[in-house]
Amino acid sequence: MREILIEELTRIPTLRFPADAELSSAGDDMVALQHLDESQRSEVWFWATCMEELERAISMAELAGTPRSAVYGQCAVELRAQGRQVEARTLRRKLAAFRVHGAAGLIDRRIATDSNETTRRTDQRALAAIAEVMETQASMSTGTRTRIVDGVRKLLDERFGTGVVPLPSRATLFRVIAEMDRGRFVTGSARTRRSLANRPDRPFAAMGVSRPGEQVQIDSTKLDVFVQLPDGVRARPELTIMLDVATRSVIGAVVRPVATKSIDLVVLLARTLVPYDRRPGGRVETRALVSGSLEGKPLMDEEELADYRRRLPYIFPDTITTDRGRIFISEHFRAVCQRLGISLNLSAPYTPTDKAKVERMFQSINTGFAQHLAGYTGRGVEFRGEDVDTGALLSLPQLQELLDEWIVVEWQNRPHDGLRDPLFPSVVLSPNEMARAYRKVVPELEVPFDTETYLSLMPVQWRTIQQYGITIDNRTYDSVAISSLRRMKSPHSGQGGKWPIHYDPYNVQTVWLPVDGEWLPLQWVNAHVTGPMSGDVWAMTRKTGFLHREPAAEARRVEYVRDILSRGAQPDRKQARVLARSAAVETDQMRLSEPSNAEERPLPQPDRVAPVTPITPSRFGLMDDDTDWDSL
Repeated sequence: MREILIEELTRIPTLRFPADAELSSAGDDMVALQHLDESQRSEVWFWATCMEELERAISMAELAGTPRSAVYGQCAVELRAQGRQVEARTLRRKLAAFRVHGAAGLIDRRIATDSNETTRRTDQRALAAIAEVMETQASMSTGTRTRIVDGVRKLLDERFGTGVVPLPSRATLFRVIAEMDRGRFVTGSARTRRSLANRPDRPFAAMGVSRPGEQVQIDSTKLDVFVQLPDGVRARPELTIMLDVATRSVIGAVVRPVATKSIDLVVLLARTLVPYDRRPGGRVETRALVSGSLEGKPLMDEEELADYRRRLPYIFPDTITTDRGRIFISEHFRAVCQRLGISLNLSAPYTPTDKAKVERMFQSINTGFAQHLAGYTGRGVEFRGEDVDTGALLSLPQLQELLDEWIVVEWQNRPHDGLRDPLFPSVVLSPNEMARAYRKVVPELEVPFDTETYLSLMPVQWRTIQQYGITIDNRTYDSVAISSLRRMKSPHSGQGGKWPIHYDPYNVQTVWLPVDGEWLPLQWVNAHVTGPMSGDVWAMTRKTGFLHREPAAEARRVEYVRDILSRGAQPDRKQARVLARSAAVETDQMRLSEPSNAEERPLPQPDRVAPVTPITPSRFGLMDDDTDWDSL
């Protein structure tokens, strides 16, 4: 029992007085009116005005003693004159509904019919079978609704017997399947259907963040662009990005020619934690070399680009959310994150929504950046143009340079829909503006890592130091500082005397050799191509069709080269002796075993026999000339 004031009791919305039971549907009537479109609403208000006039006409007829049927008949005649074919009984029914429900009672019930009415009229056992068969389509190749209907009939016959469960017509079954599909793409894209099937069956909760760097998401995907690799192969590179959730800032982005490895993630971390201006030498020269290889002259000079780079926020990632890919859970990447004081947060299996921000970022890069480049493939084979990989393509350094500039100039300064003011939704901030607002409220001082940390995170290649220096990726690097180390074995055991060379994959100008606690820079010896018009000449060689070589002509040229070399080569002595011996045997006249020689050889004549000179011992110095030959 509880004591309550009568005033409080009357304010409880769940209570209804018996006399006001009809008012309980007032809210439903208002909702029904709000759900009409403009033409339907105009129709309702026309009939509402007509019913009000009819109500007044009936009241006046009752005062004058005129029967109501005459009023209904007169109103029907006037409406038919306006082109509306109605009868008097229709007017009676509409007036009765208008008196009870107001304007909502005049809504055409054919419009207000529930879209699920067809589903409700279908046997529940058939609906359960349809749902079960549709669930099995998630991992199958895409089929038609006819395959689903056949599967439903087969399943019902096996469970309940042939023809026991009635099924509606084919068209009705198609409508039921469409109603139960609800965007699951049962007859659509198989890839989308599998992705939706892996989505958790629960509401999506927004991840709350209080400052930049608290939550950073990282992921990799194939970029929808063909590039030309250094070995001449044309392939789609893999893009890896790191996105800050609080500010939507891209704090790191790299493209790799093949599948991303754990060392590539470490390089991405190094580029994220060390700002552009603090990275060791060669970055400006590399950018000038890559930028000069692109078509046209850049509209933005180096000073303007440097100004955009200075606006980039420095964000240290406290927690990185990744999926369960092999590279993200590798010991190498985990050890580096632990060394840098970064926590790793693994998403749930088959749950891309745990890092939805970075997944959506890939789409923004494809639509805002990649689709404008040469070699764009589209998001699928069905969206790919003709011969997209046969024309002039970008190289990997060119693509990386353009992507960096696009992020710095466009993405970081473009208003983002996810950064709206909750009280003033029309105010939209850019990632740079959001980061600046955070720093005003939550000022943080993050000291970037030094050069030694940056270089220690770079990948290593083991090389011997020759007289000319070292070679990495067909580039020769040398320095005066390594003069005393040429042709010397390194003190590192197990490397065959090779030295560790740390290199930045995105800086071709300089590599570094750690020796006695110091980092010795080695410069690319051919970094600056001298000579007039050298840049224009190399740009001409990169144009489409310049390096086109006909396979047939190339094969014929190789045959010519072999013939030239064979004619000038020294013959094999052993082979020459074999050939000479064979020729001598063929021309020997004393070979009676050969029938041809026996027939052609003439018999010797006595008069033609040459005198035989006797062989005497004196000829060899064994006896003198007075020796009695007859006694011997």
